[in-house]
Amino acid sequence: AGAGTDTLPGVPYQILPLKSAARTWGLLVVEPANLRQLMIPEQQRLLETFTLLVASALERLTLTASEEQARLNSERESLRNSLLAALSHDLRTPLTVLFGQAEILTLDLASEGSKHAPQANEIRQHVLNTTRLVNNLLDMARIQSGGFNLHKEWLTLEEVVGSALRMLEPGLGGRHIQLALPDPLLLVHVDGPLFERVLIN
Repeated sequence: AGAGTDTLPGVPYQILPLKSAARTWGLLVVEPANLRQLMIPEQQRLLETFTLLVASALERLTLTASEEQARLNSERESLRNSLLAALSHDLRTPLTVLFGQAEILTLDLASEGSKHAPQANEIRQHVLNTTRLVNNLLDMARIQSGGFNLHKEWLTLEEVVGSALRMLEPGLGGRHIQLALPDPLLLVHVDGPLFERVLIN
């Protein structure tokens, strides 16, 4: 567009698009000292070549910036997952020990008829809930890092739900849960332990 063209021929400059294969990056405005010389075919080809080079340079700069941002995002995500996995691993061992001690204490106090048995069971339940949270965090880190494998098998719906309820039973405080399954013998193809945790969560 501009001088020497059919679009806006009256303006004293020429407007050329900075266009690459991907997109148009902008416009190059040329205001020549000698319009007649600018219209020489060799000069026009030179301008076209120049606009292509500028557009290609802009495209490369944008791609480089995008790739660098993607690399930084990937490194940041990898570091976050590594820290999350390390933290989860470090917490699991003491939580396992603490849960075992709380369970022994609960059973001992209950067998003695101690009034503190409910409090001990509450401690046990809190430790169990924290352990589940840590396991969920660890699994989340594995999923996001691509190091997580599902182990699917055919199980009955009643079996999976029943197993989840048995794990929840200590924390229900005697409350009754009524199930209404459309077909208890319905087969589901799932990773049993993971599906149980979905139900528990």
